[in-house]
Amino acid sequence: DETIGNLFVIRVAGSIIDNITLGSIEFAVASLGVKLLVVLGHTDCGAIKASLSSGKIEGYLNDVANCIRPAYHNKGYHLNDKKEEYLAAKDNVKYQISSCLEKSVIVKKNYENNNLTILSGIYNVETGIVDFFWVTI
Repeated sequence: DETIGNLFVIRVAGSIIDNITLGSIEFAVASLGVKLLVVLGHTDCGAIKASLSSGKIEGYLNDVANCIRPAYHNKGYHLNDKKEEYLAAKDNVKYQISSCLEKSVIVKKNYENNNLTILSGIYNVETGIVDFFWVTI
């Protein structure tokens, strides 16, 4: 319910925070004074499903899947198991936040100085409900 200019939205498959996305986040925090970062995954995510797939992934979606796989490395999650897909999405959100704080001095400094709040959650595409959860950093 926000008006134009009140939100800085970055949408990327798999909620991955690569260098380009991280640069956009840093710009929002350092130049625009953004005080809230929400990393939001969702159920029934094609990028998560691709990362869980054992088959060949065509095109650049393979790069997206490779950015997600470290999030749940060695947990043995299975494709087509809704609970495990949810857990993989949740682990991915946690991993992306940790990576963001590890890579970016700007984000980390603002977070540690309480100038930036970071929320994590999974949006349920069937119900419209967001399951927010804490990420221990």
